[in-house]
Amino acid sequence: SNNELVRTQTLVKSAIIQVDATPFKQWYQKHYNVELGAKNAPEVAPKPEEIQGSNHVKRKIKERLQKRKLDAHLAEQFA
Repeated sequence: SNNELVRTQTLVKSAIIQVDATPFKQWYQKHYNVELGAKNAPEVAPKPEEIQGSNHVKRKIKERLQKRKLDAHLAEQFA
């Protein structure tokens, strides 16, 4: 029976699953220019002078940083 669930890849009640967060972390870093879950560095928004790219990209990231708010539960998962 257990092999049947593995073969068909069926989720059942109280099943423990693991989701890879790498695509989300990459998107978040590219979108907000902030790295999630950095071991040695606290989560600090970069200064506009530190952002690389054209002026248009700098303005977009600066606006996104003002609206950015990461949920506490999500931040806890990446810590």
